Order: sequence, then C-alpha cells, then structure tokens
Amino acid sequence: MRNRVLGLLIAATMTGTTFTVSPATAAPSALNATTDAAATTARLAGADRYATAAAIAVAAFPKGAGVVYLARGDVPADALAAGSLSDGPVLLVPSCGPAPITTLAAVKALRPTQVVALGGQGAVCDNLLTSVAASVGASTHRLAGQDRYQTSVLIAQRAFPSGSRSVYIASGADTAPDAVAGGALTDGPILTVPSAGPVPATVAAEIARLRPEKVIALGGPATISEALLTAAAAGKPTARLAGADRYASAAAIAAAAIAQRATTPAKAYIARGDVFADALAAGSLTDGPVLLVPSCAGLPDSVQQSLRAMNAGSVIALGGEGAICTDTLTAAARAATAPQVTPPSATPPATTPPVAPPPVSTPTTGTVRVKVNAPDGVAANVELRGGTYRVAAKSPEGTSSDVALTMPAGTYQIQLPSVTVNGTRYVGTTSQANVTVAANQSSNVEATYVADGGARDLHATALTADSVTLTWTAPKGTAFSLRRTSGDDAATDRSQGVEVAVDGTTATDTGLSAGTQYTYSLFTLNQGVWTGPLSVVAGTAPTAGSTDAAYVATPTTVLTEGGDITSAKTTGTGVQVVLSSTMATPPLGSAIILPISQALPGGFLGTVTAISADGRTLDLTATGLGDAFDYYDLNVAEFTVAPAPASPASLLKPTDLLAGLDLADTEVAAADLAVSPAAKGQPKGQCEFGGGSSSVEFAPSVGMGGHFKTKIDKHNNIGPDLPVGASVDMSVYADMKGAAKVEVSGAYACGVNLPQVFKPLTVSPVPISMRLAPTAEVSAGGALSVSNIGVSAKAGFAAKGTMSVKEGVSFSGSPIMEVAALEPEVKANGSLALKAGGELIIGPGVGTSDAGVIAGVSGKLNPIDASFEPYFAATDSRYNACIDAKAEFSRSLSLVATAWIPVWEHTEEISFEALKGSTPYFGSPWELPKGCKSKGAEETPDPGTQDSLLGDGVTKVDDKSVGGGDQWGHLDGFVPGKKAWVLSTGHISNALGSPDKFASTELNRPGDSELSALAGFPTHDAASYEVTLIPEGDNLHVRYVFASEEYPEFVGSAFNDVMSVRVDGKLCSNVPGTDEPVAVNTINAIYNSKFYVDNANGAAGYATSMDGLTTPLTCSVPVTPGKAVTVKIALADTSDESYDSAVALIDGGIWTD
Repeated sequence: MRNRVLGLLIAATMTGTTFTVSPATAAPSALNATTDAAATTARLAGADRYATAAAIAVAAFPKGAGVVYLARGDVPADALAAGSLSDGPVLLVPSCGPAPITTLAAVKALRPTQVVALGGQGAVCDNLLTSVAASVGASTHRLAGQDRYQTSVLIAQRAFPSGSRSVYIASGADTAPDAVAGGALTDGPILTVPSAGPVPATVAAEIARLRPEKVIALGGPATISEALLTAAAAGKPTARLAGADRYASAAAIAAAAIAQRATTPAKAYIARGDVFADALAAGSLTDGPVLLVPSCAGLPDSVQQSLRAMNAGSVIALGGEGAICTDTLTAAARAATAPQVTPPSATPPATTPPVAPPPVSTPTTGTVRVKVNAPDGVAANVELRGGTYRVAAKSPEGTSSDVALTMPAGTYQIQLPSVTVNGTRYVGTTSQANVTVAANQSSNVEATYVADGGARDLHATALTADSVTLTWTAPKGTAFSLRRTSGDDAATDRSQGVEVAVDGTTATDTGLSAGTQYTYSLFTLNQGVWTGPLSVVAGTAPTAGSTDAAYVATPTTVLTEGGDITSAKTTGTGVQVVLSSTMATPPLGSAIILPISQALPGGFLGTVTAISADGRTLDLTATGLGDAFDYYDLNVAEFTVAPAPASPASLLKPTDLLAGLDLADTEVAAADLAVSPAAKGQPKGQCEFGGGSSSVEFAPSVGMGGHFKTKIDKHNNIGPDLPVGASVDMSVYADMKGAAKVEVSGAYACGVNLPQVFKPLTVSPVPISMRLAPTAEVSAGGALSVSNIGVSAKAGFAAKGTMSVKEGVSFSGSPIMEVAALEPEVKANGSLALKAGGELIIGPGVGTSDAGVIAGVSGKLNPIDASFEPYFAATDSRYNACIDAKAEFSRSLSLVATAWIPVWEHTEEISFEALKGSTPYFGSPWELPKGCKSKGAEETPDPGTQDSLLGDGVTKVDDKSVGGGDQWGHLDGFVPGKKAWVLSTGHISNALGSPDKFASTELNRPGDSELSALAGFPTHDAASYEVTLIPEGDNLHVRYVFASEEYPEFVGSAFNDVMSVRVDGKLCSNVPGTDEPVAVNTINAIYNSKFYVDNANGAAGYATSMDGLTTPLTCSVPVTPGKAVTVKIALADTSDESYDSAVALIDGGIWTD
C-alpha cells in the first residue's frame, strides 16, 4: 500500500468558466469570476448534465462524502425527491452502460464507502452501479419502489427515519420542476405524487409515519390539485408554496427555505427552469437556495424580487453558457445587489413649487361573484356575455366552486353551455337571465348543472370506411331524432343536418365517405319535451394505405384546426394556447388536440387545467389518447426512413471535471480528477484532443423502419366511464452503418451527436410521431491506429399486446437483430469500444419539446454496442494482426401505459425482454480478420545485446552504462507489439507486470548532477547508457518512452522524476514543441496530455507496472556524416529514492537519415 504523505495540495482558482490547477502556495481563493456591484458571479458547469452534476457534487462535499447517490440523468423521476438527502451528493448517470468519465472522477474524489442507486433496474442498471462502486471499493445499495412515488417514500425514510415537522408534496411528472427547488427545505422530505386523483397508498402511509405538523404542496393547483393536497394531509393543516409560474414557485420555495435558516445565505444558485437537468443534483448545495430562470430571456420579476430580498454576495449558475447565458447570470448578480434608495429631504428646496394631489379616479368596474354547482366529477362553465366576455369555470373536483370576476360596468347575458361527462349530458339552470354590474359594486350569480334526463352513453359499436353504427341508453317511452352533420359542428336543433334512421336505441348510418369526419347529434323526446343534443364526433376508417386513424372522440374533446388557434407556446409542463374568438371555451378537464405548427412541430394532445377569465387562454398538460377518444384505430403499415449519408455532427467534447469545481481544501491529487482534455476547434463529427495527429472519426449513418398499429376501444370492455382497453402492435428498428477511424494514444473517450431521425406516423386526428436522437460514443486505450473498424447493424424490437384494467397486461415481443462486421485495417492494435444509438420516443405530440409530452414508447436503443481488443498478448509478434470483436444490441425501453390510458393506475411502465437488456449478435465474438487466431507466431529472434537498439545508418564504436546490471533489461510491454531496452531507477524486474504491482526500489545509489539541474531538486538512484557511433546520414534520431510510478499522485510535486537524451552533450529530450525537459511534471494527464498514456487501470497493449508513461517520443539532432557522436540516455529519482521510473529505448530506435 502506498504510504507517502501527499506533499502537495491542489488548489483551483476559477477564472471565468475555466480552472487553472497549480501547486497550493497560498490560501485558496473563493469562487469568483466577474463582479457586478457587490455580487460576484461563478459557474458550476461541465460539458453535459453528468459533468455538471459531478461539479456540483465535489463543490458541495469538498472533503468527501460517505455515500454517493446515482440517479438517471435523462428521466428525472427518481432524482426529483433526492433533494431530501443530506448525507451525500446525487450524481447523474445514464440508465446503463459505462459511467461517464466525469462521474467516475467525482466518485474518486469523494471517496464514498457506499454507492446508492435511486430507482430500479430501469433507472440505474446493476452493471453501472457495481462498476461505479468498484472504482473506489465501495458497497452498493438501491432505493427502488414499484413506481416513482414509492421510490420517493424510500428516500424520505432514509432522510428522515424518525419523522419530520413538515412534509412537502410535489408533482412526480418528468416535466414538473417544483421538487427540484425544494431541495433547500430542511424540515421535511419531498414526496412525489400525481397532479390529481387519489394519493398513492405508499405516500399516504409514509405521511402517517412521519407525523408532520403540516403538509405543504410545492406548486399551484394545476400541479397539485387542492383535492389531492387535502387528501394527503388527512386532517392536518395544509399550505402551498406556489407562484404564477415555475419561476415564481421556485422563488416562493426559496423564501421558505431562507426562513428556516438562522442566517441569510451568502450564495444564490440559479438553474435553467425549462430544461432543469442541471438543477437535479443541486439538492446537495446547502449554502444557498436554487432559483429557476429562463436560459437567456430576461429574469422574471419574481426571481428579481427574490434575489433582492436575499441580497446574496454571490450568484452561481448551474450549467454552462448553453444552459444559462452570461447576460442572465449578470442580470441575476445585479438583482442580488439591493438598490440604494436616497431618503427624501425633510424640507423641500424653497424653489420647489407645491405639488398638486393626484386626481381621484372614478371606478368603472365591479365584481361578479359566480357560484357554479355541479356533481362531483363534472366540470362546467358559466359565460357572461355583453360589453366583454368572461368565463367562470368549475373544475371536475368537488360539487361547487366560487369565482370572482372583475368586469366593466354594464349588463351581461348569462349563458350555460351544456357539458357531457361519462355519457351523460348536463345542462345548467339559473334564476336570472342577466346580471348587471355596477361600478365599485358586487353582484351574484348562481348556476346549477343537472342531468338533462335524455339519452345517455351515445357511442359507436362499429366503424368502417362507409358506415357508423351507434347505440345508446334511454328511459322507457322515449323517442329520438338523430342528425348527422359534416365536420365537428353539432346540430343545435332537429332541422339541421341529415336525418339518420333510428331502430330502438341503435342506428346504422351508411353511404359515408372513407376517412371523413362526421358529427352525430341525438335529440330525445321524453314526456313531451325534447332534450339534447347528445353528440359524438366520428372519423370513418380511411382508405387502404392511409396513415389517418378511424376514431370516435369523447364528447368534450376539441379537435382544432389552424384557424382555431391564435397562438401557442410551450411552458415546460405543457402548452398555453390562445383560442380565436370563434371558438367556444371548453370546460376544465377537456381534451384538446392541437395541430402541427411552427410553435408545436409535433402538435399536442392535452387536457385543460386552467382557463383565463376571458375564456381565451388555456393551460394544457399532456395526456394520452384515452382522454380524447372513446374509440381509436390506427394502422401504419411497414415504413422505412432511408439511412442518411454520414454527415457532420455536433461535437460532444470530452470533459475536464476541473472546469466548474471549487477544490479549495480538497485533499485530492490533480490526476485523480483529470480526464481526457476538451477538444478545441475540430471539424464537427471528429473528436480530437490536444491537437497533433490523435483523432477519432465516427459518424455512422442512421435510418429507421417498422410498423405501428394501436387501438383503443372503451365500450367493448366494461363501460363508458373507464377507458380500460388498449392494444398495441408495433415494430421499430434503427439501421446504422459506418466505420470508425481511430488514431490515439492513451486513454480516450469522446462522443458526437448525430442528426435526429424524425418520422410522423400520423397527423389526423392527432399527430403521432417517432423520433430517434442518436449519438455515437468512442472510448479507446493504448497506442491505437486503426481504420474501417466497426459493424453495420439493424436492431430494434417487435411488440404486441393489450392493456386492460379488467384483464391486466399481456405483452410479448422479440428483438430485431441483423449485423455485419467490417474488416479493419490495423497499424497499431489496442482497446476500442464503439456505441451508437440514442433516445427513442414514440407517441402523440412527439417533436414538440418542452411540453411534457407523454411518450407511448421511450428509452434508449443502441444497435451498435461493440468492443474490439487485441487477441494476442502484447509480447506476441501477432499482437497487431488479430482483433477479438464483440457486438451486442443493448436497449432500455418501456411502454408507457398512460399514453394510451391516462387514468391507468395498474402500472406506469410496461417492459419485457424485447425492450430491455443486452443481446449478443449472432456470431459474436468474431476474429478479425477471419482465421487470424489460428496463424502461427513468427519467430522473432532476441538479439540479447544492446546492438538491437541501433537502426539504419549508424555503426557502433563503443558503449558503457552507469548503474547496476539489475537496472537494465530487454523487455516487452512499454510499446505495444515491440521490444525495447529499458533502463530503470529500480530493479528492472519490478517494471514488468500490471499496474496493481508497485515498482519502488531504494538502491541507495547516487544521483546525476545534470538531471538534478533539470528537475530542480536533488536526484537519486541514477542510471545511464552511453553509446558512441558513426552516423551515415545528417540527422540522428532517438526513439524512447518515459515511464514512472510517480504518476498520477505526485504530478506537480517535488517528486519530479526526470530523464534526458543528449547527443554530444546537447539535450534533445524536450516535450515536442517546447523547451521543457521530459519529466513527470511536464507530461501527464493535465499538461501535454496528448503525449501521455494513463496506465493506472491497465492500458491496452501495455505490460508494465508503471502507472503512467509517455507515448513514443523522438528527438532529432543534426550530425555530420562519418563523424563520431556520443548519445547518452539517463534518468533518476527526484527528491527521494522511492517510486521507480524508467526509460524504454525501442529496438532500432537510434538511426540516421
């Protein structure tokens, strides 16, 4: 075990968004970047959400943490409630596959003894959890419930095992950010719940266990309904922390969090509120609240007021410039500085004329208090029409609502639109036809909605291309008139439209046109009084080959067209839409289908959650097909999207974790945190690091195909009041082709975004689309030079089954898999992994981002998940001649039942073998080229003398060495596939093996004065080799590798082991392109990293115990042909005699040309 005390602390000082790392020679500075008045600004940021979470984690726990929590970064369900956890940070990770480099670096810095996954296998798979824990030797644990709500319960039990003063409930929807801001609240846990409906049983039981004094909702009634809050409290007092929007709600939560503190926080954190991935890990930041802000569109008033109230000294952005632009960060810093107000003078100047009092305005408006009564479950509107138009809306919850409307003085007609709920038509009654509004006065209106007593449950039992069959129920002795109209405008009396013959309580309408929309209006004659109409909208089955659906819409569903909408915008949790003046205001809870538009490129399917007083502006949240349709039948035949040619792709830069971390007082070595340097200025679609020739090119083409069938049929199951039945028959595959070209040395990881594939499946009556957001990832190790490597793969799944509350879930499926391995061209072998695939989403509204669209299918699909390793050992002459290739199809997908059945409570996600796991392709593993494993090894004689050092154009005259014979040897393992003469500061036998072996020998031999001068410190255990030779050419070259056990712990320290190559006394072993001598401090993972090979975990192709080494380097010196020159290679330990270093001189590595 290594026991040397760290002689150096690493201090990090932020300058803008970049950290510089240097030896700690003074007290580390606080976070600072730019200053505006008294407030400073800074960032905690990485290249992606995973790196940003890593930056936050290390900043929140600078001295390490006993536990680290892992949460899925692309689906925030389990991370929403994690702000309650105070004993360790939350790191975001992919669902499965390798952990991001930045995540592993953060875990290494935090040194936890336990790593805990939040959520089940579908959230964080066991392989990823185990690999992260194994990187630091930690134990593992999992907090996973049957659904996201129960997972939040398990988090609460861990965070508050003995109860809590308060309980906070927040929406568990993936698009609801209120729980994120709640991480700053300290007196109770956050439990996630649905926005409405019953409280999950596990949540109710947990609230009872916690015994809180109060239950508090985070967010407004549209996010957590009043009925659900009351039910969750179970008789305890309730409260709500909410504002007009997500930004104001976060500000209200921040104010409450500050009130719980003894002192005002010195810091305020701001995070993007519409895409809040960067805020998910912020719960571990305890020195200030988190406020949500727009990315770059000005600060909302609520945020400005909150920052002024805090008067924080520092404002820190979570995420990079793409998340929160500099203008927003600067504006926040200005707002955080309380404005200075000069008190008025006690006596006005004599020259100031008297100021007249302001005129008294005469009120021109009054108030109308509207009480709307209707049965529980029935939403209803009361409309007031006159000089202006106002709507008082009752929600489905409860039996009455009271709404106060401010209106201009005048007389208004009271209108009570009928509403149909669960097959029953309700009509409103009131004792007055008009209401008069007097200025500065209050008037009252009361309306009551009751069933009209006519026919009920009008629905279709058969739907073909040219006919519709309807049935209904009604009291005995009733008669009917059924009228058909084209489009979605219902007949309002029995003279409109076309009469359809009725047979008892059924009717079949024939001779219709295929793929056409019709409205059926049923009037009922009961005891001499006509009531109705009870209406349904039906779309006949389309012609063969059409991608339109046959459907019957629920009575309150609004099918809009372009002219029906004045404007629409996404809100992060849904859509806000402004209706044209010709559109009737739908009741709360109604489904609305919005067409594809510039603002909504995927259209939108939502339910009305809020209505403005003028009835024009509606807030919508995403819903599923079952909320809008009683019957829906879509059949999209086989389709293909041809693979697009490989095109330039957005570059995802390898991340340096040091960018965005405050490491003051953190006792962690620099190399523990350093990862692949960020690429700069490359062509898109390439990943290069550090310049030079090291690069990766991998941008496969992406195509797709499949078929899609789905059917919803409420009325052929258990009744009209429950949307209970749905079937799905679909197949989807991605077709990916493309070869990689890799020229790297050392450890390398990179990724590129590929062009998205978007396929509209249908646009009528509701847009349903499929989108794949593909990426390509590459990781490599060793000195690797290979081209045309990879596989062409077509992979996906076929699934078929049904969902029914009565019968449960029944699904089956199988993976779709085809693959062909490419024949690579190998110059230098090494370790390579290629992954290509991405996020797949299918469902209504897909393509409209930032609107909380409910996907019918979602998750990751990776057709290419391949690895390539040398088959033979590095000591075998066939090392570069044979590759062991493996490829599998990995996926983590699920069917989301609520996309079909919004009230579904049986389960939230449906998954089975075809949708998850990893399956090797047929024939994997392969040997490339075919048959290479059976080829015999070529005999490579070992010359056994130093003469093998000499290459072309040189003749040896004499040589000598300094040091013991046990410091010199002819070895494999320092250069993949090649032998080298190795000179060591310790026993040469210790230089062989794996990095697990510790090479450290104290030989008590003297140092070297020239090397001491280069290192700047005394040297020990020096060794050297000196050869005199006659050159034939006029340029002499020496090819060498420097390796050391000092890596990575003692980079930047006094233990700067050093080496030299001199030709006739002239030093030529400098870092290429510089005048710095090659040493531990000049080539490492931080400095000149393109020349560094990280061998701490065993780089492919290397077989040395040294934890780090350089790539093969060449020094060149002009010489005179025929004139003898002396080449001297030397190295030594620096500052002490432990931790060996070595120089490897490659066979044939001294030559002239």
